[in-house]
Amino acid sequence: MTDRSANHVKGFSVDFNAMAGAIRPLHGINLGPWLWNGAFDASEYFQRLRIPSVRLHDCPWMMPDVGDMHCVFPLSHADPADPRNYVFGPTDDYLLSVKNVGANIKYRLGESAEMRPASGTRRQFLNAPQNHEAWAEAALQIVKHYNDGWADGFHHGIKYWEIWNEPWAGSPQPGAPTGFWNDTPEAFFRFYRTVALKLKTYDPSLKVGAGLCGADWNEDFSNSFLTFCRETNTPFDYHAWHQYGPHPAYVARHARNVRRQMDRHGFAHAELHMDEWAPHFQLDFGYTVNMPVHAPGQIPRIQGMEGATLVATVLCWLQDLPVDVGNYYWAGQGLWGLLDHWFRPTKIYEAFSAFVELYNLGQRVQAAGGEEETGEGILAAVAEDKRSAAILISRFQGWQCEMDLRLDGLPTTGAVAEFYQLGNGMYPEPVRTEKIDGPSTTLCNILVAPDVLLVKLRFDD
Repeated sequence: MTDRSANHVKGFSVDFNAMAGAIRPLHGINLGPWLWNGAFDASEYFQRLRIPSVRLHDCPWMMPDVGDMHCVFPLSHADPADPRNYVFGPTDDYLLSVKNVGANIKYRLGESAEMRPASGTRRQFLNAPQNHEAWAEAALQIVKHYNDGWADGFHHGIKYWEIWNEPWAGSPQPGAPTGFWNDTPEAFFRFYRTVALKLKTYDPSLKVGAGLCGADWNEDFSNSFLTFCRETNTPFDYHAWHQYGPHPAYVARHARNVRRQMDRHGFAHAELHMDEWAPHFQLDFGYTVNMPVHAPGQIPRIQGMEGATLVATVLCWLQDLPVDVGNYYWAGQGLWGLLDHWFRPTKIYEAFSAFVELYNLGQRVQAAGGEEETGEGILAAVAEDKRSAAILISRFQGWQCEMDLRLDGLPTTGAVAEFYQLGNGMYPEPVRTEKIDGPSTTLCNILVAPDVLLVKLRFDD
């Protein structure tokens, strides 16, 4: 049998003379920085990562009294025009914590997930609204409070307003979270239209949207929804698409297909937001329902190098995928989180941090060598003053290989390369440094998948 692991060489290349635009800010997150009922403030982590966008969904999992409609407007039968019927205080403070770390807000209007046993415990808040018009009016008052100062409010300038979450996920499935819309698809279409028209009539500059599918295109729900919007002239500014999967190729292939489907239905103008995504190595979500059985095997994979490499690859690929806004799920502890149960950064956080090394430099340069089948990504950037640069390479799966990294367009005065490997026990210290002389060179390094390599370059004066 041929030993395919022997003498395997994988080539990558970077041309520092070929500028490729700015690094796009697609490393947004779900949940704000206040965790564990506010007992832990992750603002410093958010600022280090320069989180560009925070989506307000499932916030009550970490802060029980914020964000959701029942938190802000608790009495659904009350007069939505009367500011005395709102409880804005906790959500006001929560949104300020997001603004204070420099992130934009994506406000999801609706309710968070209610994790109930598959046998079915009655829903507390996650029910389709009975009075669409009254619910829409309450949503409008929330917009006015946070954007236009209504009821001693603010001027946050929140642009994106997501109407409900995962409306295609109707009835509960065994071993999975309870669905989000317990009425017919047609009822959601009418509900969405009522809310969207209410908001856009008040302020046409707002962007309204909803989710049409998780993973790949949902033929029945998605096609019907877009047909409804087109035939009724209902505003639809962005599709909030969700992607959990065991391989980064799921993101790339589904993103392209979802974009094609939206264009095919006449919604080429509508943005594509991947506003939930994370590693997911199990067929169902059993590790969230039956923690003692499934979590010990799944969570270490998600929070370890396998999950981190998937995340790093996606962050590289997103720069070229038809995705306008990205929000990783989530900033909280455990499961897919940036932090573990002791509030320590996970390897996923470190993958984000490695990407931000390039984002901070700002200017992207051309790089080649990524491969969709094996989940390999490469991204390179240089500082505006041309005195430093960085390259991020991720290898999700494959044989052990020698990585040959060809660099062109280097300063003739020389440079120093520092190699950092997320999977190496020395991280965050460099595993080695190498002196470079001349405008071109090839750097070599051994990679054993899954792993992420960050190369930092300092150019001599």
